[in-house]
Amino acid sequence: MDSLFTTNIFLDTSTFIKMNFDFENFLLTRLVQLSEDEHITIFTTEVTKQEIISNIQDMVDEARAPINSIRKEGRILRNIADYNAIFDRKRLDNVAGEIIGNYEDFNKSTETTIVSVEGISVRSLMSLYFNKQAPFSNKKKSEFPDAISLLALDKWCGDNNQNMYIISTDNDLSEYCADNSRLSYLSSIDEFIDLLVSDSEHQHSFIVSAFLVHGELLEESIKEEIEDFIFDIWDDDGDVDSIKVTGVEIINEPNIVAINNSRATLTFDAQVDIEADVSVLDYNDSYYDKEEGKYIIRNYNNFSVEDDITVSFSMEIEFNINDKTEFDIISNKITNQYLSINVNKDEY
Repeated sequence: MDSLFTTNIFLDTSTFIKMNFDFENFLLTRLVQLSEDEHITIFTTEVTKQEIISNIQDMVDEARAPINSIRKEGRILRNIADYNAIFDRKRLDNVAGEIIGNYEDFNKSTETTIVSVEGISVRSLMSLYFNKQAPFSNKKKSEFPDAISLLALDKWCGDNNQNMYIISTDNDLSEYCADNSRLSYLSSIDEFIDLLVSDSEHQHSFIVSAFLVHGELLEESIKEEIEDFIFDIWDDDGDVDSIKVTGVEIINEPNIVAINNSRATLTFDAQVDIEADVSVLDYNDSYYDKEEGKYIIRNYNNFSVEDDITVSFSMEIEFNINDKTEFDIISNKITNQYLSINVNKDEY
């Protein structure tokens, strides 16, 4: 296992997008706790901050069209109190401001340090661009914000004799950090927290080992969570009527994101093989009214499909540091906000 490089971290815009800007997400709340306890220091740049705010506004704007469609087509739902928020136009108008406010609160709670982009080398910036060096792998002008932030963070680390983790899902940032002695790339927050926790090497190794020993218990818990989850059909009109898990494989060792006495919280990914009963709209046997802009007659094909999906989990366990056999799952939650089944109708 790699040792901890630094406790300084930079969160790229892609990290927040991956979490759908959910600032109640357990990993972001864990960062708040670690920051308040002065275990870590979080950094950003003004460019990244504005990029995050812009993405929030864009994603809210993109949500308007489907919500307006629901208001029109699903107006009968006005009669159900649980759906009131959908029809509250003022509420939607305030959504972007509310999420941006949550982001500002996160920065305040973590005392995020804003690194100035003034003083970065324009010559270095343009050299990266014209030589197609990361993050400009294909001369993508959209990567200028990332390039400016990386140069600013690199300069700050050099000026202050510090190192920093760059946490991002963007491979271009990974390539930039690969040849940099001060910046190190990580693909997720839980990967960083796992490194932080692993400073307690014996306890960390024991928990990982105990986790891997109890494969049957893990598979049963995963199966229960999957079969209770509400799935969508990818890029098609229909419903998933039932799910049956036919196989489970833990993809890699878990990341340990919290340890408290005899309890620990772990995150991990699993590949899950499933059989699903689905109902998919039969476009040939349904009638679409162009004037109404909707299907007047809807007929469905019912059939079973097989698929394999990658699912992310957060699991709280209880353990006995002196006995691997004493291992209980307190809770297990799917952290994906949605999961979809791919239906190839040509095969059915």
